[in-house]
Amino acid sequence: MVPDLAVWLKERSLLTALIQQQLVRAQTRMKSQADKGRSERQFKEGDMVYLKLQPHVQTSVATRSCQKLAFKFYGTIKVLKKVGLVAYKLELPASVHIHLVVHVSQLKQHVPTQAIVGPDLPSTESCYDHSDYTSLGSCF
Repeated sequence: MVPDLAVWLKERSLLTALIQQQLVRAQTRMKSQADKGRSERQFKEGDMVYLKLQPHVQTSVATRSCQKLAFKFYGTIKVLKKVGLVAYKLELPASVHIHLVVHVSQLKQHVPTQAIVGPDLPSTESCYDHSDYTSLGSCF
């Protein structure tokens, strides 16, 4: 082998390694930036979720006079089972003409409200004793 060729091949292999290292660095930086906007979502059978629909698909679910003001999520819909790694089969009404299996990115967890509503109102008799008007100041 010619000495110049050996040096050239060595420089070329070093340059190739440097370029590959820079590409890996750029890929990891791009992945970390893309992962900032992602969230890990997993659902179990029986969970209630909201389904995200595109405007042209929404007409089979609910008709709106103005598609611009249509809801982004519809639900609550029950998860029947997990299909693969990132897809779920949903319990949709028969009148809806969309596929039963959807990607996890199209689902949002339903969080029920925790408001406790009591059947009776609290008594106000202790505050409003009509015989003595001086007790009203203690209630307010």
